[in-house]
Amino acid sequence: MKIGILGTRGIPASYGGFELIADVTARQMTERGHSVTVYCRLGKVELRGEYKGVRLIQLPTIDTKYTSTIFHTALSIIYTILSEKFDIIHIYNVGNGILLPILKLFGKKVVISVDGIEWKRKKFSGFSRWYMRFNERFAVRFSDRLIVDSRAVWEYYNRRYGIKDHIYLPSGVEPISSNSQDFLKELGIEPKRYLLFVGRLVPEKKIEFLIEGFSRLDTDYKLVIVGGNKYMPEYERKLRELASGDKRVILTGSIFGEKVKQLFSNAYLYVSPSELEGTSVSILEALSAGCCVLVNGIDENREVIADAGLFFKTNDMDDMVRKMKLVIDNSELQKEYSKKAVKRVKETYSWDAVIDRYEQILEEVVYGK
Repeated sequence: MKIGILGTRGIPASYGGFELIADVTARQMTERGHSVTVYCRLGKVELRGEYKGVRLIQLPTIDTKYTSTIFHTALSIIYTILSEKFDIIHIYNVGNGILLPILKLFGKKVVISVDGIEWKRKKFSGFSRWYMRFNERFAVRFSDRLIVDSRAVWEYYNRRYGIKDHIYLPSGVEPISSNSQDFLKELGIEPKRYLLFVGRLVPEKKIEFLIEGFSRLDTDYKLVIVGGNKYMPEYERKLRELASGDKRVILTGSIFGEKVKQLFSNAYLYVSPSELEGTSVSILEALSAGCCVLVNGIDENREVIADAGLFFKTNDMDDMVRKMKLVIDNSELQKEYSKKAVKRVKETYSWDAVIDRYEQILEEVVYGK
């Protein structure tokens, strides 16, 4: 099959969950003999031409908080219609749903992946929140298949739109490990003596909630927060001001690759206070690295960890603090959940199984199997 992937910043992945999923999906589908093209935002991806057999096309965008995704996807669609003959197009992000009728008008076969319930994100309000809900309708109406990565999100689309043929396809995760500790030394932290969070610095991740809760703990453990957000610098400043009162809290900014692997591989406890997720890639990565994991008790997070991690009552800071203290004070409990984490990923979130199902989905749409 000839497959076009649109709607992400591009690959190699260096930003969020969609980019990581697109990266692995494109590479593995190429390895299986398919021809894959990924559209990348000019200035977001330095690599040109080809990446591990995947063809890359660089196109510009209007790089603002609200226009970057939609403008780039629209331009990619125009380029696709004029210059390409894909068997199927895979679009990421429900915010691109409004563009799907253009592809259908030209007879294109389209699947779209959505992540969580986008309109609930705190960055959206008023018109922008209505607009994201409006896009949901277009994604449902004009896609050949709608793919969700969480059973809780599947239930939402089924309940709201009455569709039963949308598809639950969880994210996979590649094994994460590192024997190096160079970056830990650079940060001044010791293996298994810190708590970790990795993700975009956006309000729904509730980083300030985590910092405030951690400040209540009487411990010499550190809290390392990895992430950034160029579109919300005021929020990042707020977090840095909040953390400045506690020398145990370290904000690294946006880092990727080996440095993040070192942090995952040596963390004592991974904490996700996020109140809005699909299948959180960072939680999967933490489980894959053998981290003991503590998450906010929303349905999507509890679905990911099952019995292989701990959760606190939804948005309950007191319970979060109690659970953090429980793990810090009990190394045997930490080791027990570390073993469960690795087993959970191997049994449920294998990329091979995910790509098998993904390939089947695309073939059903293209060939009517």
